[in-house]
Amino acid sequence: MGKCLVQPPVYYEENNIKDGNNDIFFVKKYGVPEREFILSRYKFIGEFNVGLENTYRSTNPDFSQIPIKQMFWHLRDNLNLTCWFHYKDGQWKVISYIFWPPKAKF
Repeated sequence: MGKCLVQPPVYYEENNIKDGNNDIFFVKKYGVPEREFILSRYKFIGEFNVGLENTYRSTNPDFSQIPIKQMFWHLRDNLNLTCWFHYKDGQWKVISYIFWPPKAKF
């Protein structure tokens, strides 16, 4: 019988999402997140948050106070999910997300 090869998890990132799903969709799909918080755009700095740059440039002062919601799930031993949302049309809509291995260094 052949061996079953398991590939290590890879990063999968989607940014600058137009008309993305809302936060309720992600909770229904992945369950209650382990962490969730809302901060102003200017608080999201560093490589881990680079996906926000496509929608809300950190160099544009008009975006500094835009509220951004971040939700985090630890899905499996080798896989995490982080999503970033903005408030649009009365709901939190995803604008960026990344699937990443827990020991990743950003």
